[in-house]
Amino acid sequence: MKNPFSSLQLVLQADKPGGIPAHLWAMFLSHAEKHTAQAALAQLPKVERTKFKKAIKSVKPVWWDSADIWKLWPDLVGQLGLTLGTRGSKLS
Repeated sequence: MKNPFSSLQLVLQADKPGGIPAHLWAMFLSHAEKHTAQAALAQLPKVERTKFKKAIKSVKPVWWDSADIWKLWPDLVGQLGLTLGTRGSKLS
């Protein structure tokens, strides 16, 4: 199964990064919160998009690593006792 967490992007709403005007950063965060960061980035001209992508990466939480989370997922599901279907077989 493909890692469903790989397309999920978490960003801390930090103070504006250098090189981006405060009002643009605030509008970007507002749009991203409602429509996703990808949708907000798509609204920007290519030159600006590069700056905003760099800014997003700089405020990514250090604990968010989709590959690590997906690797641990089967054990977590098993520990929670979650099962699939009516057979009662545990997810693995």
